[in-house]
Amino acid sequence: MIRSSLGKPRRLSLPFLREERQKLENNRKDVRTAYQRMAPGAGASQAPHTNFAVQHPTYPLPLHVGQRVTARHPRTRNIHDGQVLTVDVDKARIQFYAMELGSELLKDTEVMPVNRPAALSTAT
Repeated sequence: MIRSSLGKPRRLSLPFLREERQKLENNRKDVRTAYQRMAPGAGASQAPHTNFAVQHPTYPLPLHVGQRVTARHPRTRNIHDGQVLTVDVDKARIQFYAMELGSELLKDTEVMPVNRPAALSTAT
Protein backbone atom coordinates (compact mmCIF):
# COMPACT_ATOMS: atom_id res chain seq x y z
CA MET A 1 0.00 0.00 0.00
CA ILE A 2 2.70 2.49 0.99
CA ARG A 3 4.96 1.62 -1.95
CA SER A 4 2.19 2.08 -4.48
CA SER A 5 1.38 5.54 -3.09
CA LEU A 6 4.98 6.69 -3.61
CA GLY A 7 4.88 6.13 -7.35
CA LYS A 8 7.49 4.66 -9.64
CA PRO A 9 11.03 4.61 -8.19
CA ARG A 10 13.43 7.02 -9.94
CA ARG A 11 16.71 5.42 -8.94
CA LEU A 12 19.45 7.33 -10.73
CA SER A 13 17.23 8.29 -13.64
CA LEU A 14 18.39 11.27 -15.70
CA PRO A 15 15.51 13.52 -14.55
CA PHE A 16 16.22 12.62 -10.90
CA LEU A 17 19.93 13.42 -11.29
CA ARG A 18 19.13 16.73 -13.01
CA GLU A 19 16.73 17.66 -10.21
CA GLU A 20 19.31 16.82 -7.54
CA ARG A 21 22.01 18.82 -9.38
CA GLN A 22 19.65 21.82 -9.54
CA LYS A 23 18.94 21.56 -5.79
CA LEU A 24 22.70 21.49 -5.13
CA GLU A 25 23.32 24.55 -7.31
CA ASN A 26 20.47 26.44 -5.61
CA ASN A 27 21.93 25.61 -2.19
CA ARG A 28 25.38 26.83 -3.28
CA LYS A 29 23.83 30.04 -4.61
CA ASP A 30 22.07 30.65 -1.26
CA VAL A 31 25.31 30.14 0.68
CA ARG A 32 27.27 32.46 -1.64
CA THR A 33 24.55 35.12 -1.28
CA ALA A 34 24.81 34.88 2.51
CA TYR A 35 28.61 35.23 2.26
CA GLN A 36 28.24 38.34 0.09
CA ARG A 37 25.91 40.00 2.60
CA MET A 38 28.52 39.36 5.27
CA ALA A 39 31.41 40.81 3.22
CA PRO A 40 32.86 44.23 4.12
CA GLY A 41 31.24 46.99 2.09
CA ALA A 42 28.01 45.06 1.60
CA GLY A 43 25.97 47.95 2.99
CA ALA A 44 24.05 48.71 6.17
CA SER A 45 22.22 45.37 6.14
CA GLN A 46 25.43 43.32 6.33
CA ALA A 47 25.85 40.81 9.12
CA PRO A 48 29.15 41.03 11.04
CA HIS A 49 31.46 38.03 10.62
CA THR A 50 31.10 37.14 14.30
CA ASN A 51 27.32 36.75 13.91
CA PHE A 52 27.48 34.67 10.73
CA ALA A 53 27.50 31.34 12.59
CA VAL A 54 24.50 32.44 14.65
CA GLN A 55 22.49 33.62 11.65
CA HIS A 56 23.40 30.65 9.43
CA PRO A 57 24.14 27.68 11.72
CA THR A 58 23.96 25.08 8.93
CA TYR A 59 26.35 26.87 6.55
CA PRO A 60 30.10 26.25 6.65
CA LEU A 61 32.14 29.33 7.55
CA PRO A 62 33.53 31.16 4.49
CA LEU A 63 37.18 30.91 3.45
CA HIS A 64 39.42 33.77 4.55
CA VAL A 65 42.83 35.06 3.48
CA GLY A 66 45.69 33.20 5.13
CA GLN A 67 43.63 30.11 5.90
CA ARG A 68 45.26 26.67 5.42
CA VAL A 69 43.33 24.57 2.92
CA THR A 70 43.40 21.34 0.98
CA ALA A 71 42.57 21.80 -2.70
CA ARG A 72 42.52 19.90 -5.95
CA HIS A 73 45.17 21.26 -8.31
CA PRO A 74 43.68 21.88 -11.78
CA ARG A 75 46.60 20.47 -13.78
CA THR A 76 47.58 17.45 -11.73
CA ARG A 77 44.00 16.78 -10.46
CA ASN A 78 45.64 15.64 -7.21
CA ILE A 79 44.91 16.98 -3.75
CA HIS A 80 47.53 19.26 -2.18
CA ASP A 81 47.78 21.58 0.82
CA GLY A 82 48.05 25.31 0.42
CA GLN A 83 47.04 28.72 1.72
CA VAL A 84 44.31 31.16 0.62
CA LEU A 85 45.72 34.30 -1.01
CA THR A 86 42.47 35.95 -2.18
CA VAL A 87 38.76 35.16 -1.93
CA ASP A 88 36.07 36.04 -4.46
CA VAL A 89 32.37 35.15 -4.51
CA ASP A 90 32.81 31.64 -5.89
CA LYS A 91 36.59 31.40 -6.32
CA ALA A 92 39.75 31.55 -4.26
CA ARG A 93 43.39 31.95 -5.24
CA ILE A 94 45.39 29.22 -3.54
CA GLN A 95 49.17 29.22 -3.08
CA PHE A 96 50.18 25.57 -2.91
CA TYR A 97 52.94 24.64 -0.49
CA ALA A 98 54.69 22.56 -3.17
CA MET A 99 56.55 25.35 -4.98
CA GLU A 100 56.37 23.64 -8.40
CA LEU A 101 52.55 23.92 -8.26
CA GLY A 102 52.53 27.70 -7.79
CA SER A 103 49.25 29.49 -7.18
CA GLU A 104 45.95 28.84 -8.95
CA LEU A 105 42.48 30.38 -9.02
CA LEU A 106 40.07 27.60 -8.02
CA LYS A 107 36.32 27.20 -7.68
CA ASP A 108 35.14 27.16 -4.08
CA THR A 109 33.86 23.62 -4.58
CA GLU A 110 37.44 22.38 -5.02
CA VAL A 111 38.78 23.86 -1.77
CA MET A 112 38.35 22.62 1.81
CA PRO A 113 39.74 24.09 5.05
CA VAL A 114 42.45 21.94 6.66
CA ASN A 115 41.03 22.38 10.16
CA ARG A 116 37.58 21.01 9.29
CA PRO A 117 35.91 21.30 12.73
CA ALA A 118 36.85 24.99 12.89
CA ALA A 119 35.26 25.49 9.48
CA LEU A 120 31.83 24.53 10.77
CA SER A 121 29.73 26.95 12.74
CA THR A 122 29.26 26.09 16.40
CA ALA A 123 25.86 27.73 16.85
CA THR A 124 23.08 25.49 18.09
